[in-house]
Amino acid sequence: MLKKTWFFFLSIALLHTAQAQGPIKDIEQSLKKMAVQILNNDSLAYKADLNKQFTKELIEVLKRPESFKYDFDSLTTISILRSEDNAFRVFTWYIVDKNYKELYGEQYHYYFGLIQRNYVDPKTQKTEIVVIPLIETQQISTRLENMALDEKNWLGGLYYPMKTRTTIPAAKIQYRDRPKSSTVRAEVKTKMVYTVMGWNGADNRSDYKFIDVISFDEKDKTKVIFGLDRFFFDKNIPQYRAIFKYSQYASFTMNMAKVKNGLANGKRLKTGLFGTDMIVYDHLAVTPGAAPMKEIMDLGPDGSYDALYFNPRSKVYRWFRNVEVKERYEKGMTAAKAKEIENRRIQAYKDLYGKNWKKYYQEERIGKQLSAKEMSKKAAAEKRKQEAAGIKINGDKKK
Repeated sequence: MLKKTWFFFLSIALLHTAQAQGPIKDIEQSLKKMAVQILNNDSLAYKADLNKQFTKELIEVLKRPESFKYDFDSLTTISILRSEDNAFRVFTWYIVDKNYKELYGEQYHYYFGLIQRNYVDPKTQKTEIVVIPLIETQQISTRLENMALDEKNWLGGLYYPMKTRTTIPAAKIQYRDRPKSSTVRAEVKTKMVYTVMGWNGADNRSDYKFIDVISFDEKDKTKVIFGLDRFFFDKNIPQYRAIFKYSQYASFTMNMAKVKNGLANGKRLKTGLFGTDMIVYDHLAVTPGAAPMKEIMDLGPDGSYDALYFNPRSKVYRWFRNVEVKERYEKGMTAAKAKEIENRRIQAYKDLYGKNWKKYYQEERIGKQLSAKEMSKKAAAEKRKQEAAGIKINGDKKK
């Protein structure tokens, strides 16, 4: 069994960079051929050697200033995401150790990454391209939720775009730069942070999905900071990121969706957040009665959904439990699931509007959706009519 550390030394090739010559389009075609083999070839040794060459050539071309605007669209087997403010791009890809000689091969995944910064010197305002290699941490685990990482100790994964977005979302936050001396007062500074979602195939038993935050050191242009201690699953205890471990045989979804209901710290979602974009994911649970050694094989979605919401005022990620989504941005929606969602929506309208529910339901169906305030007013008026007519309200008859 090969250890991941062997792959880290392959990444030393990242340091041997020289300006690549020739048209970028021609270099892209060369990279494309290698990328396909790196993902699909059966020989681990061949893929590892080819990955060294691929990484070196990719770094060389990314150091060219004109490459920052080049999309590399034909590299379909790797992930390329650009930040919302055009400050950087991140390239991620992986190698699979298929272990066909073993009956129960581990199917280990090894991840590689590069960040291409469009760095602006704060003093001279001059722009330069900086390429930063990302070296995967040796072992992924949920303990990484509670620590900051960097480019030399990276939570490896294949980054994927958020639905409804084509770029990595950016936000400006304030933080306290704590000095080494206790007698010097901490200075309040600002910096940009970027939220990414990733998948890590781990091995043949478990997969991971995670939500991480990227930022950059203000003094060292080659230093990347991963994580931000503003993920609140508990009311007062922050985490640096969210990591979800689940069975390889489970279908765990995590992406953007509009949320219209949910619980946070035991309280219902505020009306002002109805229809808000949040990162929605399946709530994970172990099958009742599962043996301890087989728990991960039985860990999967239980049919409910949770969500993380980035508050633009407090700049924290807040957890919402048991959310109801207004719209899911998924291609894998089945007919049965769509019918279930539709039935829940109809029941909600019946509970709210009584015998006239169809009228308001049709208004939503044809795109004349009412605001929460308007719905509340109409519902109150409808109840007054029903009560005046002696119609049952919540099971009680008007006396």
